[in-house]
Amino acid sequence: MAKNYKEIAKFLEAFQFRYKLIGGVNEEDVWRVFEQLHSEYDELLDVQHQYSLGAVGEWRNYALQLQEMIRNNDEEVKQLRDEWNQLKHAMQKEPVRAQEKPAQATVLRQNEMLVQKQQAAQREAAHHAKIDYSARAFSANQLLKMYGGGKNASNE
Repeated sequence: MAKNYKEIAKFLEAFQFRYKLIGGVNEEDVWRVFEQLHSEYDELLDVQHQYSLGAVGEWRNYALQLQEMIRNNDEEVKQLRDEWNQLKHAMQKEPVRAQEKPAQATVLRQNEMLVQKQQAAQREAAHHAKIDYSARAFSANQLLKMYGGGKNASNE
């Protein structure tokens, strides 16, 4: 029984036909060799078919194992995705400190600028409230008092 093509090649090299005295090769001997060669090829094809069936069976089992692993991984991935979503929702509810600081600094800076503008507006309003805009406020004596000048400002 041949297990591969090399064994069949060895069989053909080793075989010799029987010759007749007249007419060359014995016809029965040729048919016997052809039958033997056919049976060797037939057995080889059966062996290869069995090997192929075994290999396909092994690959099928391997594919089923991979499918099972994928199912297990899918469950694991779903669990990890659920945990990630829970963490993401928790992070959205509770602001992150590192991201909060630059935003807080900006808000504090804006508040300080607003307070400074309000204080400047209040000072200006207080200054305008002290100034007397009546006609007597612009008398010569009053102007000398405000802007200083001469002897009158220093005497009074």
